[in-house]
Amino acid sequence: MLIKKFLHSCILLEEDGKRLLIDPGDMSFFEKSISPEDIGAVDLIVFTHRHRDHFDPDILSRILAAKQAKILAHVEISEKLKESGVPHIAIVAGEKKTIEGFTVEAVEAPHGPGAKAVVPYNLGFRIDGTFFHPGDCVSLENIETKVLALPVIGSWMRFPEAVLFAKRVKPQYAIPIHDVFIKDAFLDRVYDYYREAFEGTSISFHPLALGESLEIS
Repeated sequence: MLIKKFLHSCILLEEDGKRLLIDPGDMSFFEKSISPEDIGAVDLIVFTHRHRDHFDPDILSRILAAKQAKILAHVEISEKLKESGVPHIAIVAGEKKTIEGFTVEAVEAPHGPGAKAVVPYNLGFRIDGTFFHPGDCVSLENIETKVLALPVIGSWMRFPEAVLFAKRVKPQYAIPIHDVFIKDAFLDRVYDYYREAFEGTSISFHPLALGESLEIS
């Protein structure tokens, strides 16, 4: 499996000629260092929740222009897709589906607390039992995965919560996500914080810059 990151929480997985895209939201493209068209054709798309930095209908339509990918959607995403008449496949927490060569398991993953009383419904996705994307959640227990997409900053979380989350999961690799808010020297300091937090553990904190990839077997 080849893992690529397209800024913020947008992750692309490639395996056996197939491509799965997770959470291509507006903040993955607002700097214009990459466009939705640059991602190219994908075979399957999943969304963790409806916040625009994870799900943007306009960006989705631009991605689908390259290829009419299949889309896995939980109930709130399904409601949004129905408004635009976009075909999709329903999935619920605890369900596992094999589509386009990928085995996708949906995991109940409550969104972190926000300023509004109602937070969006959030599902985490474990792909091929190897890669886990939690969306905006750092509160889970008992997740087995080799690679964890780890949210590292957000109004709904604190740094120590993310560290404890990763230490509970115990992945081999932690790839930082949800980090487009921070730049340059401060981004380096945030990454240094996590590297130091994982010293002495089996977790390799592994940032992926745009264009970089991680290959795992």
